[in-house]
Amino acid sequence: MVKDISPVYNGAEIKRPVFLRAGADETRVPHVQITSMATELSDWGNVPKAVVIKRREGYRFGTLDNNVDLYNQMLALLHEQIGK
Repeated sequence: MVKDISPVYNGAEIKRPVFLRAGADETRVPHVQITSMATELSDWGNVPKAVVIKRREGYRFGTLDNNVDLYNQMLALLHEQIGK
């Protein structure tokens, strides 16, 4: 059953830091699924390190500003988790 393997229904099993990102205009993984995942993780005590949802973006971020912001946040998380 899909529910058995879906991360959104198994938030209790996810113990590692999580970084979520999506474009608001995404069609493959609608951003509402990202916010649902963030809520599920938070409910189980694993608040995501970041939830990045950019307006007027799809699966891949197209604007330079959004990409710079995304990668700066990703680098900050990596620095926090594994250091220099």
